[in-house]
Amino acid sequence: MHRRYGDLASGLRSDETRRPAAPVERLADGLVLTDAARQTLRHAVAEAQTTGDAVLGGEHVLLALLRPGAALPVLEAAGLTLAKARTQVQAAATGSRVFSREDERPDPHQLLAAAAHEARARGTSRVTPELLLRTALADGDSAAVRTLRALGADPDAVIARLAGVPDRSPAPA
Repeated sequence: MHRRYGDLASGLRSDETRRPAAPVERLADGLVLTDAARQTLRHAVAEAQTTGDAVLGGEHVLLALLRPGAALPVLEAAGLTLAKARTQVQAAATGSRVFSREDERPDPHQLLAAAAHEARARGTSRVTPELLLRTALADGDSAAVRTLRALGADPDAVIARLAGVPDRSPAPA
């Protein structure tokens, strides 16, 4: 293979050095959204769209964190599965696809603002998937809490397990 083509194909030029992918996205007030949290929000938006909900809720974050490759061990330890949780959320969904526009997307800003507030309260500058879940479970009557209860999981036990879970996302560079 030609050297220049090989360099371009690998994403390198001969005059550049390889840089690691940025693991975080900076938010307001010095907060950072980790790559894993950003992916969690993308999956949560997709779950909300599937149920026809125009508002992104904690139940969608819960579903996103049960997806293969993103599942949090504390949720798996509680005996939760994506299939069961998705069935429960869809059964309780208030959204209807009948009058929704195809380009209408749930707004993650409210959830992200709550997670940012929770991050500040905890003295951290990082918004991680674990913090998104803590935020989703913060209100004892939230849809995420009701989903856990309907599936036979104890929300307080999940929150307690989360307290001992270190962030799994890399520290900001």
